[in-house]
Amino acid sequence: MVLAQLIAPIAGGALVALVLARVLAGAGLEAELQTALEGPAPASALELLASVPPFVLVAIVLIGTLQVLSSLLWTVSMVRMVRVLPRQGIGAALAAGAVFVLAIGLTIVGRLEMAITTAAGAFVLWDIGEYADGVRREFGRDAATMRAELVHVGGTVLSGGAVAVGTVALSRSGMADLSVVDPTLAAGTH
Repeated sequence: MVLAQLIAPIAGGALVALVLARVLAGAGLEAELQTALEGPAPASALELLASVPPFVLVAIVLIGTLQVLSSLLWTVSMVRMVRVLPRQGIGAALAAGAVFVLAIGLTIVGRLEMAITTAAGAFVLWDIGEYADGVRREFGRDAATMRAELVHVGGTVLSGGAVAVGTVALSRSGMADLSVVDPTLAAGTH
C-alpha cells in the first residue's frame, strides 16, 4: 500500500505528461521551434532538433519540468524536516528567500542599486507574510483584521522603502568609484 502511494503520483505525472505531449506536438510546433531558434541557436542545434520528432521534444520538456518540480518539492520537504524553514509562515519565508537569492544574483552581475532594492523587498515580503500568518493563527481566518493588516503592510512598505532609498543614497555617495564585482576586491588584494 505504501509503495503504491509513492509510485502513483510518479506514474500519474508521467502519464499526464505523455498525453499532453501527444496533444501539444502538432505539425506547427516544429516550424515554430525552427523560427524561434534560427537566430540565437547554432546550425548544429537546429539540425539536432529537426531530427527529433516533436512528440519526443515535448515529452522531454514536460517530464523534465515535472522532474524539476518534484525535486523542488523534495528539497523543501527535506529542508522543513531538518528544521531550516520555520513551521509557520513557510510561504513567506520561501518567497522572501527566493527574492533574496535574486538580490544576490543582481549583486554578482553588478546591479547594486537593484540588488539593494530587491533585498529590502525580500525583507518586506517576509515581514508581511509572517505578520499575516501570526494574525491568522491568533485570531482565526474569519476575524476582521483587515485594518490592522493594512496598517502593518503600509508601515513595512514605508520602512523597507526608506531603508532601500537610504542605502542606495549611501552607496552612491560613499562608493562612487568602487565596483562590487571588482576582481581585486574579490581576491582581497585591494
